Amino acid sequence: MNVVTMNSPRRHDTMTALAYLYDHLLDLPAWLRQLRPRQLEDIAGVMVEWQQLLGEKHRILPMEEIEKREVIRALVLCGGSISKTAKMLKIGKSTIWRKLNQWGYSVENGMLMEQASALSQGRDSPAGECSNAR
Repeated sequence: MNVVTMNSPRRHDTMTALAYLYDHLLDLPAWLRQLRPRQLEDIAGVMVEWQQLLGEKHRILPMEEIEKREVIRALVLCGGSISKTAKMLKIGKSTIWRKLNQWGYSVENGMLMEQASALSQGRDSPAGECSNAR
């Protein structure tokens, strides 16, 4: 649940977007003009989130963050299998174990592997994806 305080920059941005909607209400489609005030507030919130996402497009991610994201993503797609993940990423199994340990994931208890396995159940992998790597 996102909590927005009255003086937060997000609240200010939402109020600015809401003011824009009300100022341009006659220019908006008929269905939008019929919305209740709370619904317009929700749309203003979406407008703010959208703007923030567009701003992130210009952010450059550090290589370590990209590497972590992709290893975890591959692990999920491979159902928690280190062997399959290593094969698909074309890196050694020990490298994956070392990276997971470095990022604070407990290798001993296998919790990450269980979570990855649970997340990947029911997903259809496209041809050539991890499910075919044996």
